[in-house]
Amino acid sequence: MPLLHRTSRELLEMFKEWDPEKRVPPETELARQLKASRTTIIQAFKELADLGVITRIQKRGTFVNPPTQWKLPALDADPGSSRLIVGLIVPCLDTAFDRRLVSGFLRGARENGANVIIRLSENNPVQETEAFRELANGTCAGIAVFPCENELLNEEIVKYHLRHYPIVLIDRWFPGFTFNCVRSDHYQGGMLAATHLLQCGYHRIGIVARDYQEPDGTVAVRERIRGIEDVLLQADELPLRSSYCFGRYATHAEFVERITQNIIGDRVLDAVITIRASDAQAFYDAWSASGSRPLGWVTFDSWYDYPSLFSSFSLGIDWMDTLPWIDQSEWEIGRRAAGAMAKVIDDPCVHIEEILPVKLQTAKNTPSETIL
Repeated sequence: MPLLHRTSRELLEMFKEWDPEKRVPPETELARQLKASRTTIIQAFKELADLGVITRIQKRGTFVNPPTQWKLPALDADPGSSRLIVGLIVPCLDTAFDRRLVSGFLRGARENGANVIIRLSENNPVQETEAFRELANGTCAGIAVFPCENELLNEEIVKYHLRHYPIVLIDRWFPGFTFNCVRSDHYQGGMLAATHLLQCGYHRIGIVARDYQEPDGTVAVRERIRGIEDVLLQADELPLRSSYCFGRYATHAEFVERITQNIIGDRVLDAVITIRASDAQAFYDAWSASGSRPLGWVTFDSWYDYPSLFSSFSLGIDWMDTLPWIDQSEWEIGRRAAGAMAKVIDDPCVHIEEILPVKLQTAKNTPSETIL
């Protein structure tokens, strides 16, 4: 790690306390706070950008990157360190949801005096097993796991669980098993999404969820859909299952075509709920290519996963100011999971199940005729 300018070090320490993706104040404001010149701040920004700490986007501003992107000393802890070492297994770091979750876990680990070794499963059960075995047979006092998307019960994890090895599942859980877990309230999220659309005057609502196929879909997705349908039934609105876009599709183009037929082409529908950020991308592609007819829209997950969408709009409307989404507090989930891990390591017989509430972030300046 190169020797940073004093101002760069001050900014780095400041950014360590911030949530990832947070917008950095203008250079003039930071110069005033740090009692430095604007030129010094600009030079410090250049140094931090080279280290992957921040990203500067023309006409949008400067943003703090997740710590996993920082080119600072490796996250893997020194085996000779006296600090506690815990493992973290995640499918990937491709989405903002994953990155924010990992960032929160790292913060929670620091708060509990632990170092973290991170391994990626690439959404592959075999790689997940290998990563778990490596960490469990090494120096880790416990392991937190964000399981693979298919949510099959990993035999290796079950084996160690039965031995009372400290394990915490993050935002996934297996009904019928008493794993320690920290997750968001997906059922409440479904209720919030449907309630918002009904209150806005939309009544015929479709759902988009690629790779979801009953009855083997993930519990999280099933909970979201159950929350949506319960609200519709309470409002005497029959869920339009024939218009749902579920199923496994080999390509993005095939999924977009199905959305065009079942959602965009169904004139009975006046709103849609997308279950994942990837579903939001597919729906937007179908919607914009098919005449962009007015539709109410709420999405789950980190909708800001797709920076390309920011430049896709030709309507002059800022994406962040128009699309309501369910904020699942993924950063806080990660932080709480690290805290739960510390408790489980201290007492392997303890059982922890934390369910964090979710929030609906509503549009600031939504046009009355359409959500977009």
